[in-house]
Amino acid sequence: MRRDELAPARTAAQDAIRLLEEKTEDPMAILTAYRRLSEVDETEGRFAEARNGLEQALALNERIAEPRHTQNLVRLRQSLGNIHYKIHQLDEARTHLEAVAELAKNTAADNWRALILLGLANIARDQQRVDDAMRLYEESLLLWRRVGQMAELAETKRDFSVLLARTGQKERAKKLLNEALQSFQRLGAQKDVSSVQHRLQEIG
Repeated sequence: MRRDELAPARTAAQDAIRLLEEKTEDPMAILTAYRRLSEVDETEGRFAEARNGLEQALALNERIAEPRHTQNLVRLRQSLGNIHYKIHQLDEARTHLEAVAELAKNTAADNWRALILLGLANIARDQQRVDDAMRLYEESLLLWRRVGQMAELAETKRDFSVLLARTGQKERAKKLLNEALQSFQRLGAQKDVSSVQHRLQEIG
């Protein structure tokens, strides 16, 4: 979402929440509006507001029947884990992601499972749990390759390279970074291209 689209998106989401709460008893519709507002807040760096929106959505999810209840639970707690990670609350982030990691195996699409595993891998890396991080990165890579999402696969390779370089596996780190660089170049993601090039220079 472009920066000039954020303010209109925020207004639209807030208006939708107000109207839906007045006119409907459909918790799924209201939950979706809160998720949309939370996405805007996160993009703007308003992480406390984003977390509050997701928590409102979680409360609404208690009124939704299966199978949507479990699907929503996985997605909302993954998003909450991501928010806590961004504000360096690693234990809280881990709690949210671990709560749905097993559940996602049977109820979520591979891309959501890969997101959860990547989040847990980054947390394990930052908490110096090297063996856990290695395993989780490998599992996430496997799923991203299966679903064929090039951007997310490249992001995972970039994140994994930090751990590999830190543990002395510089050649594999550079290999993954070069693969990520090629993907980002094909996607035209110049900001990501620059970040990978910087990482390659750091490794040497």
